[in-house]
Amino acid sequence: MHARRELAVAALGLVACVLGFRGEATIFGDHDLVGVRTVEIDIPSTPLTINGCNAESATSCPERLRYTGRILATGGTARDARAHARQVALVFEREGPLAALRAETPLSIRGLIDVELDAVELPSDRDLSVTTTIGDVAVTGVAGYVAVDVGIGDVSVDGGDAGIAVIVDDGEVMLRARGHASVDSTRGDVTVHELAGIRDVEVLADDGEVGLRLTSAADTAFDIAAGGPIRITTDTVVVLTQRRYARAVGAASTRVRVKAGGQVTIEQH
Repeated sequence: MHARRELAVAALGLVACVLGFRGEATIFGDHDLVGVRTVEIDIPSTPLTINGCNAESATSCPERLRYTGRILATGGTARDARAHARQVALVFEREGPLAALRAETPLSIRGLIDVELDAVELPSDRDLSVTTTIGDVAVTGVAGYVAVDVGIGDVSVDGGDAGIAVIVDDGEVMLRARGHASVDSTRGDVTVHELAGIRDVEVLADDGEVGLRLTSAADTAFDIAAGGPIRITTDTVVVLTQRRYARAVGAASTRVRVKAGGQVTIEQH
């Protein structure tokens, strides 16, 4: 990226651990998001909690990306642990409407470093993309488009008025969705609870069960494949069947497509 580059501030401390020494660096960031539409967060092996503050309140919710956390590093000596912690940086870069926060860790110390972030905060009207290899991800209050890509870890999203897209290799997914929702899961159960309107829902859960709660099933095209029972109880469709169900209801202007290794349950609330 060609853009302003900022590093998180760190303060170092040391504690002893069973396998040697552990250095702990406190980090914090406060980055300008004026003019930024999309924020990307790419930090490996890190649980992430991300909150969207009310973008209409300039006083309590400035146009900033803010976070606090710590870097944990191990080493055979106190000096090694301290040196390892100092080599890790969270880098914030921006170019036009795109901003990115990522971790820079030398290859030689990967596996000796853990990044722990407390709640990350940004204005609710931004689009958000989150990537991590290992760690649970929770996103609340973000009204823009939300994309999450996790290797191993559970994912929960509450919001995503502009849409939600989740990819996870191993972990459970729970969405409270105000927009269209798409989930691609290799292993783990998926739950999608629609909160507003009639939206498209697409779920691929290779090795897991799927549960959907829809606001309405009117004007919906159902395309369901499952490795177990399919149970649908809505105002327009009530059915209990096995493995395959396809039906167009009304104008079929919205789509509910599910392919699951386990059972599929669809309800209306």
